[in-house]
Amino acid sequence: MPPYTADWRNSEYVHRPWKLVPNRVRGTGGREIDKLRGIIPPINDGSGSEARIGSVTRAGSLLPGPDMNLGCAEVVLPDGRRMYLFEALAYFS
Repeated sequence: MPPYTADWRNSEYVHRPWKLVPNRVRGTGGREIDKLRGIIPPINDGSGSEARIGSVTRAGSLLPGPDMNLGCAEVVLPDGRRMYLFEALAYFS
């Protein structure tokens, strides 16, 4: 992230939309999520049957590790960088 400055409210970070990165969590499934997203062919698989849109709630372990932020939404900022939504909200609040 760029250094925090008092004028961040006038920056592209708050005046342009942040793209949400698609996610899926929990169990086997996902065919209906694939249909909603227009993915052809829609399939049920082990990548998850639940989509968390704009979530800042963890579905995984609270212990440090690869699944620590499972279920948390990721965003792509206007400059192309990717980060968790809860990180971006904390930074820009």
